[in-house]
Amino acid sequence: MDNGWNNRNEFRVTQLTGGGVWSPFENKRLLQIQLGGTVDAIKDSLKTNLTYMSRATYRPKKGYWFRIGFESFNGHTLNHAQKMEKELTNSFYGAWKLDMYKFGFIGLGGNRQDRSNSGSFIGGGAMIGGPFNTFAFMGKIRGATFEQDINTTAFGRWASWEADEIPSGIFIQREKKNYKFQIGGLFIGKKNLFIRPAVLGMTHGMFIGSIALRENAELRQKQLMSITDDHRYANISLMYVALDQKILIIPSQMNTVGFRTARAITQWIDFDSYSISSPTLGIYITEETAPVFNPMTFSFDDTHESYSSIHVGVTIANKIILGLLHSPERDEWTLAVSFVKF
Repeated sequence: MDNGWNNRNEFRVTQLTGGGVWSPFENKRLLQIQLGGTVDAIKDSLKTNLTYMSRATYRPKKGYWFRIGFESFNGHTLNHAQKMEKELTNSFYGAWKLDMYKFGFIGLGGNRQDRSNSGSFIGGGAMIGGPFNTFAFMGKIRGATFEQDINTTAFGRWASWEADEIPSGIFIQREKKNYKFQIGGLFIGKKNLFIRPAVLGMTHGMFIGSIALRENAELRQKQLMSITDDHRYANISLMYVALDQKILIIPSQMNTVGFRTARAITQWIDFDSYSISSPTLGIYITEETAPVFNPMTFSFDDTHESYSSIHVGVTIANKIILGLLHSPERDEWTLAVSFVKF
């Protein structure tokens, strides 16, 4: 990505993000190890940010799994005086899930260290399945510090294993003090891969992601539904993503940093020529909110900026998925590449 915001929406950066999944056993689901990270080169500066994440998931049986994860951020952020300062943050967590199809439970706990402070957290959530493949999820995380109490709710419908051409969809909301994140998706068409495993992965991933470092959580939120393979759930994908986060820049004044975006993506699944398949076209409309200093009042005012983006993609040899997102009004672009080994 070039000339885009960093994960905290504080600096314009050139950003390189990557990750991979590896299993040491023939049974790929038994143990999966995931590694990833982000490197930022801050524009008009020689400074960089480094974000690292890793996790291992063990699935001894189909109905449950165990997971441990570690995350780290070593870089720069803005203080209350809007000056750049060094910051080092670490997070370690463990989670486990029990799945009985119509009912499931997930629990987690861990510790987070931010500068000279540290705090522990613990949480749990439950999912209930209803008629016609509908579902609902509720979860809560309690933290000793960092005002970390987080509530997560989700509901929707997953697609049937047999194609029934009935749309599937999901809505997730995650909120805590001075913070609210929402994502919704509607997936339409003969090809509808938003089946139960995809729903569980997205819902539980968003819940566990609540305890992630701020950088990793916001990275996931920005890239969710825009990276190369998330749009491949259906012929037509309609999505909405929003984030509102209050920040204290000057004493006694709270400002908002966030965005909201509506996205429409379609792919032609029947196209296959010379190892090129599933061409994709998408249109995004985004509004960003950020504080800007007002010299007349000596305070910060929330300003809004709207812009559009175009998403084009293609699959090569059924293994390499390419996606390009370009915002002409912002001179900003993101190139995403995924390699899928079947």
